[in-house]
Amino acid sequence: VHEEIHKREEPLRCTVCEKAFLQSGHLRSHMKTHTANKSFRCPVCRRLFAESKYLRIHMRTHTNEKPFRCEVCQKAFTQSGNLVSHKRVHTGEKPYQCSTCERAFAQKSTLLRHEKTHNGERKLLSGHNLSRL
Repeated sequence: VHEEIHKREEPLRCTVCEKAFLQSGHLRSHMKTHTANKSFRCPVCRRLFAESKYLRIHMRTHTNEKPFRCEVCQKAFTQSGNLVSHKRVHTGEKPYQCSTCERAFAQKSTLLRHEKTHNGERKLLSGHNLSRL
């Protein structure tokens, strides 16, 4: 499994939400969030989950448990992925690049929000004969 991560050039993507995974097992597990019978219910808010591990992670929102801590600033997180994203604040890494203007972002959500700013430009251009511009 570890070697699978290093051999993979592109991450595996969920066909429903585009979330990326390096390991096929993680993708399979994630896919259940979209398709599986959700039989694990949160006793606090009644939300349903496809797997018990997702319920355990969710429960941290109610207990305020934050087991993942940044070594640089000591900020704590409920999920390891949130810590990984946060570390980019300190490293300056910006792995998400806009395909329209080449601007780069540390968070995928910021890129997605930014890309919406180009939608108006695309609509304007698509309504004109580009050869005349």
